Order: sequence, then structure tokens, then C-alpha cells
Amino acid sequence: MKEDAFIFNAARLHLAEDNIAALKELAGSGLDWSAVAKKAFTHGVSQFIYYAFRQHDLTDLLPKELLKRFQIEYYDTEIEYYDTALRNAKMLEAFKEIASILPNKVIPLKGIELIQSLYPNIALRSMCDIDLLVEQEYVEENWYQLRDFGYTSSLPLHAVKKSQAHGELPETCLHLPPLCKKVAIEVHRSLFQDNRFREITRQALASSVNVSGNQHKLTQEMMLIHLCTHFFKHVYYMGVVLRELCDINELLRKHEKTLDWHKIEQICVVPELRKEVMTGLSYAHILLDAPVPEQFLAEKTLKNREAIFSSFLREEVYVKKVRMPLLKRLKSYFVSLRQQPSPAAKAAYIFRTFVPEKEWMGMAGKYDVSTAGKLAMAYPRYWLKLVNVYVIGRR
Repeated sequence: MKEDAFIFNAARLHLAEDNIAALKELAGSGLDWSAVAKKAFTHGVSQFIYYAFRQHDLTDLLPKELLKRFQIEYYDTEIEYYDTALRNAKMLEAFKEIASILPNKVIPLKGIELIQSLYPNIALRSMCDIDLLVEQEYVEENWYQLRDFGYTSSLPLHAVKKSQAHGELPETCLHLPPLCKKVAIEVHRSLFQDNRFREITRQALASSVNVSGNQHKLTQEMMLIHLCTHFFKHVYYMGVVLRELCDINELLRKHEKTLDWHKIEQICVVPELRKEVMTGLSYAHILLDAPVPEQFLAEKTLKNREAIFSSFLREEVYVKKVRMPLLKRLKSYFVSLRQQPSPAAKAAYIFRTFVPEKEWMGMAGKYDVSTAGKLAMAYPRYWLKLVNVYVIGRR
């Protein structure tokens, strides 16, 4: 679609001559500007487009109403909801406060780091929360320290499990329950989903660069790996999120001459990790023409170039995508089942999957279990929910 091509050429900090030529041609070809606006705002790239057009004196290409909407999203301080700069300023203030509270190493991830080190101003990259990486041995201690300082959570640190068999499995969640005090905070124990690749997270912490006090930042190589795996996780849940690819593209362009690709190759020795990183790099290369060495491009993804272009934010593709996590969750279930130490423990794990203990039904399941009769009636409702989620695909 022409509207997609317009966004791909526009969503970047600096426009090359071929981008400018393509944008001028597309703008005069009868674009559906409402579709351009919808996709730009949905993908969080309206700020990129406004910034780039203003830098290159191209704002006349945009309809006045759309230009005004982009301006509001970028810097209108009178409308707080739409003001990226104001929201990000609050995030930065909160991050500095958190860094002063926690006594050990604190590493900002994704948006909160990128608005400080990658983008020329804080109005360019929207975000909804602050993600922090801390050392595994301090993660719970840090969570409680933030609680003591006034940050609150609607969830307990250790969730109630369906049974003892479920509770004895190792904790695999990427981050602890979110904390909130004006802004939302997520304290991460890992760079990766489900606490995978623990050794690489340890490498990331050990190689991090001191900024000031206990505040550190990831190396360029580790940040690139983190952004790619984060994109990979989301692409199967909701399809392409262009803002995430813009992060990858801008990091590649800013550090093109200094990135150590040999080091990235050494880190990505695990085939699963290499696949995730190469997928993120390949999408950035396909949609935004990001400068990626050939050996880091996934051949299978490149072969789907036309399908990736044509399916960008199409509703029917999104519907297919939301079913993907169901298969991953089933796979995760059987992995957990195999971790049980004995046949009896496996049987208990399966039984309690379908007949959780009363405590879980009441607290985590949120069913009324005040009497034996109500508990008995709660189980059919729980089974119906399992069918809806894992069979039908509804949530």
C-alpha cells in the first residue's frame, strides 16, 4: 500500500535523498491520509515523522489537519495526554529518583535509556513505563525498597500458585509485579522473556558502562540484542510494532561505524537467540532499509519480504497473530510438566491444573469461594475459561 510506503520512508530521524524523493511522489499520488494518520499513531511514529519533516522543510507535504495532530503529539504542553515530552520528562525525573534510592547497579532499558542516549530530544520516543534491569540477587530487595519509598503494586511479589507442585517450579517471569507512583515501574531480573539466557544477562550486567553513581547503561551491542529480542517477542503477539523497529534502525545508523558485530556474533551463539536477533535485524532492514551486515539477515524472513510489506497492520493478519501465544503457552506448560521430579508430581501438576487449590481460586482466579457450594460452581466457570483461551482463542 502507498500509505505504508509513505510511513516507512518518513519514520526516521534523518531522510536520505531517496526517502525525500519517494515522499514527494507518494504525497502527490492521492494518499488516504486518514490511513496514514491511523497507522502512524497506532505504531507510535508520528513524532518521528513530524521531526523529520520539520528538519527537511517538508511539512507542506502534509494536510494541515494531520500536521496539526502531529504537532500536538510532539510538543503541545497544554494537552497533557498527547504531550510526549511532558510525559517523558516525568519519567526521567522518576528514574533519577529511583537511581538515588536503590544502592546497587541500575540499568535503564528500552525507552527510558533511548531518550537519553539515542534520540536528540525527549519528545521523539513515547513510552508507557520505566523498565529497569538489576542484578538477580538484588531484584526482590530492590522491589521492596521501592515499595518502602511509596511505590505501590496491586499484585503481591509472589503470586499464589495453583498448587504446591506449581509453586515449586523456578520463577521464570521476566519482571516483578509493576510498581506505580505517578509513573509505572517494572524491575527486571533478565534482558529476555521468561528469564532465558541467564548467562548473557550476567554478561550484560558485567559489561555495562557506568554513567554516574550506581546508574549504568548497556553496551551498544547488548542494547541492540535486547531491542531485537523484544521486537521478536511482540511480533508474534501483535504483529510488527514500527516504533520498535525505529529504535533498532536509529541505533544501527548512529553506531554503524563502532558496532562490534564480531562481539554480537559471539554473544548470539545459542541458535534460539541468534534467530531472534536476526529476525529483528531483518525486519528493520526490510521495512526501514537499516544497515545490517548480510550474515545477520535471516534468509527465511527475507524471502517473505513481499508478505511483510503487504500485511503491515492488516486486521486479518492481526487476528492470526493473537493465536500464536496460545501455542507458545501450551509448549511452556509441557516444559514445566517435564520439570516435575516424579510421576506422582507430574500427575499432581496435571490434576491441579484443572482443579486448582481453593486459595488460588479465590485470590488469583478471583472466584467466590466463600462456601463449598460456591467453590464447586467456580470450577465449571474456570474450565470454560480454559476452553475460551486455549481452544477458541478468546481471552
